[in-house]
Amino acid sequence: MGVRNLRLLVGVLLVATVPLGCSGGGSSSLTKHQVVRQANAICAKANRTIAGMYRPDPDDSAATAAALEKVTVRQRTELRQLRALVPPEEDASDYGRWLTQIDLALDQADASSGAIVRSNVAAAEEANRRGEQIRTDADRFANAYGMETCARG
Repeated sequence: MGVRNLRLLVGVLLVATVPLGCSGGGSSSLTKHQVVRQANAICAKANRTIAGMYRPDPDDSAATAAALEKVTVRQRTELRQLRALVPPEEDASDYGRWLTQIDLALDQADASSGAIVRSNVAAAEEANRRGEQIRTDADRFANAYGMETCARG
């Protein structure tokens, strides 16, 4: 895999996976304000944690894939915690769809990581492209709902 292509893939994956996070939740329905406040706090904490994670040498495919796997494992744990937030009934469907989109984007990060290990640049780029499309839709909802910290820029 070329150094330039690997660096591009590492950059895209790390940027695409950073804005997600969480902690806490509950089983009874929250108000929209409570969901927004808690989700933003969750995402801020996770974003700080992920930003502090090891950044591998982009020339080392194995280290890059391992680092990306750690980020996605961390995010899947946080996604489970975000799922514990119970939005108002009128928002439950859209909120659930948002969480599903995040899960699908993480699936694409996993696919890209696997492709990097196999030195399959085309497959990694395709997984990144699909993940980026999914994240863009997820970010649109997060921003509209007021969870700006959970969306990229």
